[in-house]
Amino acid sequence: MKPTTEKKNLLKGNVDKAYIKKAISYHRYLELINSFLHEEKSTAPKYSDTLVQYTRLNIARMNRLDKTTEIIPELKAAIERPVILQELFYHLKAKALTDDAIKEEIHKWYAQDKTVTIQIELLQILNNVV
Repeated sequence: MKPTTEKKNLLKGNVDKAYIKKAISYHRYLELINSFLHEEKSTAPKYSDTLVQYTRLNIARMNRLDKTTEIIPELKAAIERPVILQELFYHLKAKALTDDAIKEEIHKWYAQDKTVTIQIELLQILNNVV
């Protein structure tokens, strides 16, 4: 089977922005497929016993991966430490503040930022991918 243009674009990392707009979160997808399975359905438009079994198998795989997958340190660092916060941390360290004082300042920063900085950084990454 020849890959479609859509699949070729996905393989190259070209993602249509329309797909991103229609995307749902992983948590929402889990809820959706679990509710379908509860009703003996799948996400396919037509009913098939085989597809329901695939849904059951996929849920088991996803649950296993949720329990066993460990995020690599490089990715964890990239998503947990906004650049601005990194700069604040190094500034506070240079001032020789205690660990408790640094933790308090970081906590204040997170409370004031309300995840906006992380969202902006993720948006920039997504815009570079698309």
